[in-house]
Amino acid sequence: MAMQGAMAVRNGPNAGKKLHWFHAFVLSVLTGYAGALFAPLWMGRPTSMLSNDLNFVACISAFFIVNCLPFDVGFKLCDTLPIRIVMTAFAQLFRANGIAKFSNMAHEAFKDSPSSYYPTPIFGPI
Repeated sequence: MAMQGAMAVRNGPNAGKKLHWFHAFVLSVLTGYAGALFAPLWMGRPTSMLSNDLNFVACISAFFIVNCLPFDVGFKLCDTLPIRIVMTAFAQLFRANGIAKFSNMAHEAFKDSPSSYYPTPIFGPI
């Protein structure tokens, strides 16, 4: 996720390395981890970005690899098809784990007092 966020910012707004490094870093973190940052906070739970320091280390190292290695070696390597396939596969696994955790948090939050609108998301689309 961190590498995908850094690559998305580097391919988009920071294509010519015109952004300030901190602005590009914050955009990379928000692009990669926006759901993991805000969804738990809205439910009153601590976010994994604050409770797990490995996510932040991954953001820093991905930003460094994509933007700071000499001759853009990291960017050119991460822009190849095999690396993109591996990054996408692991990012989707991370997102699937996040969906499972979010569903468990929602179940724990509402198991004692279910809403009268509870059947709507289940039977509405059917």
